[in-house]
Amino acid sequence: MKKIGLLEVLEGIEDSRRERSVWYPLHEVLFIFIAAVLCGATTYVKVEMFGKSKEKWLKKYIKLENGIPDACTFRNVVKAIDT
Repeated sequence: MKKIGLLEVLEGIEDSRRERSVWYPLHEVLFIFIAAVLCGATTYVKVEMFGKSKEKWLKKYIKLENGIPDACTFRNVVKAIDT
């Protein structure tokens, strides 16, 4: 069985957001969110704080061309996920 990485899975998720208003790729937002939650973040503000404090490490895996999203962006993306 072929192993696939987390980023490969996240990049395969369809992004239903309007392209012209998107600053942060969906796979990057979700990668930061998952990493932050695994490290104990319990609020969107803490997810943002995690991202800012670990930006150098995160850039090893994702581009972050527009930096770290703010807490509102994390909240909006997570709430838009169709479970």
